[in-house]
Amino acid sequence: MTTALMDRIEPHSPASRAGSEVDPATLARAQQGDATAVERFVRHYERPVFAFLSRMAGRGPHVEDLAQEVFLRAYRALPNFERRENTRVSTWLFSIAWRLCIDRSRKPRPPLLSVESVPLRSAACPDQDHRRSRIASALELAVGELPREQRAAFLLAECHGLTTAEIAQVTDTTRATVKTRLFRARARLKRSLRAIWEEER
Repeated sequence: MTTALMDRIEPHSPASRAGSEVDPATLARAQQGDATAVERFVRHYERPVFAFLSRMAGRGPHVEDLAQEVFLRAYRALPNFERRENTRVSTWLFSIAWRLCIDRSRKPRPPLLSVESVPLRSAACPDQDHRRSRIASALELAVGELPREQRAAFLLAECHGLTTAEIAQVTDTTRATVKTRLFRARARLKRSLRAIWEEER
C-alpha cells in the first residue's frame, strides 16, 4: 500500500492533528451572549462540525441544516457549559453532532458510490497528482461504506484528532469499545482498498 494511503489509515498521535480551541476570553463572552463572540465561536468550529456531519449523514443541503441545528443547540446550552479539565469545546460539539446523526439515522441515507467504482490507473493520466486524487477519492468512498459507529470513530480520530477517551465521550461508550471500532474500521478500509494497494505497488 502506498505511504500516502497508509498514513491515512494507520493510527497516529491525536495531538499532531487536533485543532486549536477557541480562546477562553471569546468563550466567556459567548457564554454571556455577546453577539460578536458567538459569531467567532461559530466560525471557529463550523468547518470541522460540517465536515464530520457531511461524512456521517451524506453530502447535500440537509447537512447545512444539521450544522445549524448543532450550533443552535450549543448556543442554548452555552451559558451552562463548564470547561472541565481535559474537556475540549470541540468534543462537546461533536457530541451534539453525533446525537443528531443518531436521530437522523432513522431516515434513509443518500446512496453512496462503491469504492469499486473508482477508476484504476489511466494511461491518459499517469501523473502523481492523478494517483493521489484517485487514492483520496477511494478512501473517502471506503470510509463512507463503514458501519456508522466505526465511521464516526475513524473520522473523529483520524480527521479531527480526538483521543480514545474523547471519542468515548462523544459517542457515549467505553474506551475499549472505541478501540475495537477503530481496529475494525482500519482493517475494513485496508480490505476495501486492496485493489488500489496492489496496483500502486
